[in-house]
Amino acid sequence: MSTPVEQIKERLGIADVIGGYLKLERAGASFKGKCPFHNEKTPSFFVSPARNSYYCFGCQAKGDIFTFVQEFEGLDFIGALRVLAGRAGVTLTRVDPKIRSEHARLYLLLERATRFFELQLQNNLEATEYIRGRGLTEATQKEWRIGFAPNEWRALFDYLIKEGSTPEEMERVGLVKRAGYSSADIARNGESSATENTTSAGTSTAGAKATSAPRRYDAFRGRIMFPIVDSASRVIAFTGRILPTLERPGADIARNGESSATENTTSAGTSTTGAKATSGIVHAKYINSPETILFSKSHVLHGFHLAKLAIRKEDATILVEGQMDLLMAHQAGFTNTVASSGTALTVPQLERLKRLSENLLISFDSDNAGLKAAERAIHLALSLGMNVRIIKLSAKDPADLIAKDVELWRKAVLEAKHVIDFLLDEILASPLPSRDKALRIERNLLPLLRRLPSKVEQSHFLKLIADRARLREDALFETLKKIPGNEPEVVSTKPNIIPHRSVALERRVFGTLLSLEESKGEGAKSMATKLKEIFGENGFKERYTGYQGEKDVLLAEVELLYNAEAVPEAEASELMHNLEEEALSTLLAHTMEALTTAEQSGRGDDIPKLLEKCKSLGERLSEIKSLRYGK
Repeated sequence: MSTPVEQIKERLGIADVIGGYLKLERAGASFKGKCPFHNEKTPSFFVSPARNSYYCFGCQAKGDIFTFVQEFEGLDFIGALRVLAGRAGVTLTRVDPKIRSEHARLYLLLERATRFFELQLQNNLEATEYIRGRGLTEATQKEWRIGFAPNEWRALFDYLIKEGSTPEEMERVGLVKRAGYSSADIARNGESSATENTTSAGTSTAGAKATSAPRRYDAFRGRIMFPIVDSASRVIAFTGRILPTLERPGADIARNGESSATENTTSAGTSTTGAKATSGIVHAKYINSPETILFSKSHVLHGFHLAKLAIRKEDATILVEGQMDLLMAHQAGFTNTVASSGTALTVPQLERLKRLSENLLISFDSDNAGLKAAERAIHLALSLGMNVRIIKLSAKDPADLIAKDVELWRKAVLEAKHVIDFLLDEILASPLPSRDKALRIERNLLPLLRRLPSKVEQSHFLKLIADRARLREDALFETLKKIPGNEPEVVSTKPNIIPHRSVALERRVFGTLLSLEESKGEGAKSMATKLKEIFGENGFKERYTGYQGEKDVLLAEVELLYNAEAVPEAEASELMHNLEEEALSTLLAHTMEALTTAEQSGRGDDIPKLLEKCKSLGERLSEIKSLRYGK
C-alpha cells in the first residue's frame, strides 16, 4: 500500500499546487514565475511537472510540493502534510502514540481545549446572545470554532487533566497560570498530584494531602474564545473576549468564592493578584495567549489559513484589526481578509502577504489605538514596496459597518484610496489654515513618501501634493531628502553557509541521519562526517543537538516519506548531494563577491587565491551535478 505522501503526489500536480499561490506562465515543458522567497523583477523561479520539483535560479530555492508548502506557509512537515492531504482528499492515518512528539501532544491539548470551549458555549446564554447580537451566524460560529471559557478558576484545568494532559503542558501553551507555592506546601513537602485543588486560604492540596506543586488556574475565565490557527488549520493559541457583564469596573471575574488568587487586569494590561476585585480595576476586553513554542505573535496572521487562496485569487489582502472584524468580513464574502488582532504588525507577517499579493487594503478601528496601529502597518508595508490603500469607514469599525449594511462596506472596499491620496484628502478637507496644512503634509505625508522604494513613485506623489496643496515642488523635494530612510526592522535570515530556503532540506537530511543511527545503518557515520565538512564541527554539533530535540517527529516524517523505518541508501545520497550543492553554490557566490571587491580595491595579492577557490568550488559543483544526473 502506498504511503500518504505517495498518494498526495499522485493526485496533486506540482504546477497546480504552486499555481495556487503564485502566478505561473508556461515556459516550454515547464512553468515560470517570480520567486516567492526573494525579491525579483524578472521571473527566475521554474516549476517542472516532469520532475515534480521547483528551482529558482536567483536564490537556489528548490524542492517538491512538501518543501514548497513548508517554506511558503512556515509549517513543519506534518503541517504541510495536513494541508496537502486535505487538498488531495487523502485520509491520514493516526500517528503511533509511541512516536508522538512533544509538539504533537501540545497540538492535541489545544484541540481538546477548543472542543471544551465549544461545548461550554452551548450552555451559556449570555455568550451566545452576544455573538448573535454582533451579527455572527451559527454557520460562522461553527466554521471558526468559537467557544466560551466558564467564569470558574479551574474548569478547563480539571477537564484537561481527565483527558490525560499534564499541568506543565497546559502552562507551556498558555492555558493555565501558576499562583506560586504556599508556605504550607513547602513545609509539608507532600507528594505532588496531577489533580490540584485550592482552598479558600490559598493552600494547594491534592485530596486531603497538601502538595508542593504550584497552584494553577485557568488563564481564560468568563470569556468568549476565538481559536488562533496556523496554516494547517491546527489551533495554536486563543483570543478571549470578556463577557459584557464582566467588563464593567469592579466585576468579579471568578465567582467561586476563592479570594486568594483572584487575578485582575488593569486598564494598562498588567496582571495583578489581590484579595478581591475592586471598583478601580478594569478588566481587559481582549486578551491573547502568550508567546509559546507553537505560537509566535510576530509571524501569525489570524484567518490566514482560510484567506490565503482568496488573497491570491483577488490579488489583494484586506487587513483588519479585530476578531469580530475578521469574522464579519468573511461572513460577508470578503474571504481575502486577515486580522492583526490588536498586536503590532511585523515585517515577517507582511512579507507572507506580499508573496500572495502586493496590494494591501487597510481598515483599522477609527479610535486612537486603531489609528496608531494603522500608521505602523502603513510605514512597514510601504517600505516593502506594497501598494497600500485605505478603506474609509462610516462606522466605528468594519464589524459594525458590515452588521449595519454590508453594501456600505462593499462600497468602501471598492473606493479604497492609495494611502497618500487618502491622507492628502483628509488634510486638505480639514478646516486648518493653509500654513498648518502645509506643516501636516511635512510631518505626516513626506515620511510616508520617503518609505516608497520607487523614486518614480515618489516623484509622482510629490508633484501631486505640490499641485493640490499649492506648494513648491522643489521645496517639498529638498525637505524629503532630509528625512531619514528609517528602514523597517527586518528579521535577519542571513545564512552561515546554507540559505534560509534550505531549512526544509536540512531538516530532511538530519532526519535521515537520525533514522540511520536509529536503525544502525552503515551510512550514518559517513553521513555525519560529510555534514561536518559542510557545516564545520561546531555548526554540525549545534544543528545535531537541536534536531535531537525533535527526534521522534523527524523519525515519523522519515517513515511517512519512505514507508520504511530507515531511508533507502539512494535517497540518502541524493539528499546529501542536494545539501552540498546548496552549500557550495552559496560559498561560490560569496567568493566571487570577494573576488570582485579585491579587483576593485586593487588588492592583487588576494586575487590568485580567490580565483583558485572559485575554480575548485566550480569543479566540485560540476562533479555533484554529474553524480545527481548520472553523467
